[in-house]
Amino acid sequence: MDNDDIEKKHIATSSGGGYTPLVKGEVSPKTQTLVETLKQLAERQRLARKEELTYSKEDEARWAANRQRVIGRQEKLEVPNFDLDEVLANPELDAVKSVKLDPASMLADDIEELTKEGKKFINKPTLVGAASMAVIAIPGKFLDDAGGRLVKEAFERNPFKEINGRKIINSDLAGKAVKAEGGEVFIDFDGFPDFTPYAEKIVRVDGLTGNRAKDEKLAMQVLGMNDYNKKDMVWHHHQDGKSMMLVPKNVHSVAKGGVNHTGGSAIIKHNKSNPENILNYMSPPEKK
Repeated sequence: MDNDDIEKKHIATSSGGGYTPLVKGEVSPKTQTLVETLKQLAERQRLARKEELTYSKEDEARWAANRQRVIGRQEKLEVPNFDLDEVLANPELDAVKSVKLDPASMLADDIEELTKEGKKFINKPTLVGAASMAVIAIPGKFLDDAGGRLVKEAFERNPFKEINGRKIINSDLAGKAVKAEGGEVFIDFDGFPDFTPYAEKIVRVDGLTGNRAKDEKLAMQVLGMNDYNKKDMVWHHHQDGKSMMLVPKNVHSVAKGGVNHTGGSAIIKHNKSNPENILNYMSPPEKK
């Protein structure tokens, strides 16, 4: 009870008596002694706790040695190799359980979602098989033979749909058609827009640089063109890194109502910077 709480009171008892209250501001000697003892105890505990939590040089040396010991003890996990083709050819192995569904569900978004969690492990040789399994192990997303092949090939080509560490734009829409100002554009299973139905020209060009201004001149030289409709058309790098396509801006360029996308320019730059990890995508038919 605080000093401020001690007031002059009278409490009736069953015998009609009471007790003599303390005068306001007066504190019992016993209470005073107890309060001081509690304060001293709290202070001792605080100091003791502080001492426990204070690092000493000996502690730091011991912990440093333990850290090095743990880091140096690398354990090897041996996981049997997973052969996807063998599993598909031998269903009796019961290694995966597939579900055949309508081709309308031929999407790779769930495959990506599953593999995201294991991305940091994917480069370990003993776990590469797990990535391949994701293509057919997701309930409700196993495709018919044609669609399944396309998704499987796209997955094996670029499992996380990334180029130079960046996600392919709109790759989460793989397998879907999106509405552009100039019409619907199909996003293929690799995550790239298919502009071939709208292309006026499609041509293979040697020595593409990834620079549109330079590469459109090379394409026009191959085609023997002197000019084109710059107001409505634009040159697009196909993701094969070898082809240039003359396509309408209203399907290609965001400013004109086209589809936001990653193009072949990014592939060309990636392949130049990563000769040990070349990305190869199928080329479209030429249209001269």
